[in-house]
Amino acid sequence: MTASAWPLPAPVTPLSGTNIAGRVVAVGIMLFGGLVLAAGAFGVSIALDMIARGSVVADGADVASLRAVQPVIPLIALFGLAHVIAAVGTVLGARWALQLALGVAAVDAVAGILVMFGNALTEKPALDGAGIGVTILILGTILFAAVRAAEYDPASDPAAA
Repeated sequence: MTASAWPLPAPVTPLSGTNIAGRVVAVGIMLFGGLVLAAGAFGVSIALDMIARGSVVADGADVASLRAVQPVIPLIALFGLAHVIAAVGTVLGARWALQLALGVAAVDAVAGILVMFGNALTEKPALDGAGIGVTILILGTILFAAVRAAEYDPASDPAAA
């Protein structure tokens, strides 16, 4: 009879030749985005609970807006968690974390565009809605560029030689 064991995964090794400044910027934006999304989901959940308990009297339009967003709150919280996981993985030097960050940045950019279109198609477009959409789009674009900069290795670039 022989004993067998599960193979151990390879240890996470830091990425060689990565741009430290790009990594710091990418991690900062990912953490900021993740915490904002998580705080927003938590805040909407608390507001809806307070309204449901009758402890707050709110404007009907505000309550309708909160209830319209309620089905996607778990998705928003999960997306915020993906930002934080990508940031922690990037700090640890995992290649998958940078790939996750690229996906998160692409979704951020698309979400910003959708917010701007949604605001433009409303009956009374508001400047704050457009500002939120533009901010999401710009931060998603900066995150994408920072992640690409963090992955850049001048030693493997034939044009830099």
